Amino acid sequence: MPSIQALNIFTKSIGVSPATVWRWRQQGILETVNINGRPYVTTEAAAAFVARVTAGEFAKTKPMPVSPRAAPAAQ
Repeated sequence: MPSIQALNIFTKSIGVSPATVWRWRQQGILETVNINGRPYVTTEAAAAFVARVTAGEFAKTKPMPVSPRAAPAAQ
């Protein structure tokens, strides 16, 4: 039988905001189970999430902003 953890405790343990976890749930990034109206995370779902994060699946690069002084002048 898998063990479970309340979603709010999981959220605090990974150090992100509840809004971030809500988005992850909506996007299907983090799987949760509903028990009597409360969301929980199973150890298997948490392990799968951590494995995906560790593999860099959600990594994004931000483009470096261009300085207005470095842009060529339009004539």
